[in-house]
Amino acid sequence: MNHWGADVEFFLGFATGSSRARVLDPGCGTGRITIMSSNAVQAILDDTELSRTFRDIAAHMPPDGRLAFDSRDPGARGWGRWTKEQRLKRVHLPGGPSHHWYQTTRVDETSGLAAFCAHEVDAEGREHIACDRIRFRSEELLHSSLTDAGFIVDAVHGGYDDEPVGYGIGALVATAHRR
Repeated sequence: MNHWGADVEFFLGFATGSSRARVLDPGCGTGRITIMSSNAVQAILDDTELSRTFRDIAAHMPPDGRLAFDSRDPGARGWGRWTKEQRLKRVHLPGGPSHHWYQTTRVDETSGLAAFCAHEVDAEGREHIACDRIRFRSEELLHSSLTDAGFIVDAVHGGYDDEPVGYGIGALVATAHRR
């Protein structure tokens, strides 16, 4: 389902950028690679919980320890493209071909909460549906949460190749270090 791409290259480069690097993985997203990748931050729905998470991460890092994570940019309104027509993928699995897509079911643009369902139709034609919610947060909110937790924000980009926010792939890719 999740192929090697620019996101994995970014996090791998970040994690291995120093020969003395040690990695703390507080949430691995899809599990393809660590360092809180694959928009894992969006699974933390409450702002107080996110702030506590960032404080806990900072408490387990050495001085000048570095943090990187990605989240979807609410300004890109990506939830509007989560439809069967736009997200349908055919995946070849050992048990036969499977079809997958995401479907947005509700969005509260004020809070940034988005509800969606992940659909899978297996090789036998059975449909499996798992629904969940995630939280889209602005660049400013992520920046203030990091600062309040004791981080200095190094950069926030709109993609994995240093694109400006609003000009990349609809992501917020943040890097910071502990004070």
